[in-house]
Formats: sequence, C-alpha cells, structure tokens
Amino acid sequence: MAWFCYYLNSNFHLNAFNWGVIVLLGFEVFYIALQAFRKMPSHYNVSTPFYSAMFTLMALAATIVTLWTANIGILFFFQEFKDLPSNYLWGIRLGIFIFVIFSFEGFLMGSRMSHTIGASDGTPGVPFLNWSKNFGDLRIVHFFGMHALQVIPILSYFQVSMVGSGIQFSLSLFSSFDSCCFTDEKVFGVNSVVGIGVSPRPPPIAPAKLRGLFGFDEFSDFAPERTESNEPFADW
Repeated sequence: MAWFCYYLNSNFHLNAFNWGVIVLLGFEVFYIALQAFRKMPSHYNVSTPFYSAMFTLMALAATIVTLWTANIGILFFFQEFKDLPSNYLWGIRLGIFIFVIFSFEGFLMGSRMSHTIGASDGTPGVPFLNWSKNFGDLRIVHFFGMHALQVIPILSYFQVSMVGSGIQFSLSLFSSFDSCCFTDEKVFGVNSVVGIGVSPRPPPIAPAKLRGLFGFDEFSDFAPERTESNEPFADW
C-alpha cells in the first residue's frame, strides 16, 4: 500500500493511513502472536468476556483497514495518473478491489465461528498452511483473494515494458492471474461452501443443488448414503 499511495496526490492523508495500518494491524498481529505463544486461540475465542472483546476488536481493526484500503481503491478510479501506463493502473485497481472483496470474506468465517465446512476446525491439513485436506476450508479463498493486492499489480508492473499499454492487457493479465490462482479460488471457493477439502473427495454434507455442480446425481439434502452415482470416487 505504501507503493500505491506514492502515486496519490497530496490531498490524500498518507500519514494518517500509515499510522492507522501500523496501530490497527500491529495490534492484531501482536495479539495473534501472543495467543499462539500461550497456546491459546485468538480467533473464535469467546470463552471469557475478555477474549470475546479481543476477538471483536480484531474484527473491528481489520474492517477499518479494509474500508480505508477500499477508499484508496476508489481514489485510483477518480484521480488522474498521466504518468502511469493504463495496464499498470488497472492492475492496481483490480488488486485492491479483489483484496477488499475477499477481506470481507472473513465475516463469513466470523459469523460461523469456524473456518471449516463439513467438520469442526482442527481436521488434518496440508503442511505449513494447514488447510483442511478432507473438508471445505474458507481460509483458502481468503488467502488467495487478499494476496491479489500484491500479485496483480506486481505482474502488471513488470509487464509494462514488455506489452503495449491498454485496458485490454490489464484484463488479460487479470484473466491470467485468474487462471493461475483463481482457478484454485473458484474450485476451493465452491468446494469450501459444499465441504470439499484440498484432497478431492465427495463432500460429507452438502445441498443437492451444489453437489450437482460437481457432476453428482440428485442426493438428499444432507449426508447421503453411497450410491452408484458417486462410486467413481470410492478410491479417493
């Protein structure tokens, strides 16, 4: 964001934004690290009034920073940037827009008090990231969407001298990023909702209509017994 804010005109209160990010996200990261050191959860922890208040303050801090970032994204649509190639400018706009959308996906996890779909949190996950192997995990789309803030503008920046400028390239760049990363996002995003994890397997609990997206025949609304229609998955 410091990189992007450099391009804004002097009317933008840069120092206020800088200190806002430092204080608000600094508080959040410090509390997460502290709770990890104490081997206690920071997220979804409402076991005491204090932990409940801290969880609420974390959500408030993230919301303020996200809305502030959205405001910067709006400025990139209304201010003039004559010195910036249009593809690079659109890379910044799209990166911020996608970041804001998938930042607020955190509200979905917070409203459920869980990030796992189809099971309780703590199921076996992939190395390091710990995304659930066998069930839906909303953290995956949260991760890919938020890091669009860095990936799309950086890709467009390094392509400025290689490809002619224009919104057409910006959209093709976005499409390329969509193919590379958001293909996972589409799969993981829908999979997360219906309860499919990183390792492919039939969802344990999912509405029939959503199951149809993955080629299943009609099922009962929840927890079906195995039928011939999903026998090909027997070895998964």
